[in-house]
Amino acid sequence: MEVGKGCANFSISRAQPPVITTPQDGQVLSPQQPNTVFSWTPVIGNTIGANVVYDLYVVKVLDGQNPNDAINGAINFKANNPIIKKNLTSNQYVTQPYDLKIDSNSLYAVAVVAHDLNRKVGFVNDGKSEIVTFTKGKSIMTIPITTTIPKDSKPKVGEYVFTNIDPVPYS
Repeated sequence: MEVGKGCANFSISRAQPPVITTPQDGQVLSPQQPNTVFSWTPVIGNTIGANVVYDLYVVKVLDGQNPNDAINGAINFKANNPIIKKNLTSNQYVTQPYDLKIDSNSLYAVAVVAHDLNRKVGFVNDGKSEIVTFTKGKSIMTIPITTTIPKDSKPKVGEYVFTNIDPVPYS
């Protein structure tokens, strides 16, 4: 064999995009929770020399709208007034009071897009995660129910007096 001539086999693969772990697809979140937590896996693959950052997109899905169309509109055109957080260096974001409010009883779509600021790593699906949808449940208002027990009545032996008044004050 001559020096400098020959064949070599090697494969080139692109890194896998993030996978959203919270919220889960179809999850109904508690409306009593003031902040919403979004989390995702780091990209998977050879990212040596990369400076990977994430863009988070959260958008309300309009009645009759496909969640894919809602996310694509948010990513490409900022349509439907989405929550957009760019160049996140961690794989989690917790909504803040200054973020747009996530309304109860509305369907939302979420996507995360990974980018390499050094442009050394390519990503499957251009770094875009699968789309996840979620809703915030209805607000539940609890009203304490009280019953009056006549003053002169006393429980008989073996009877218990039950009340449904919560001893913990409202916070």
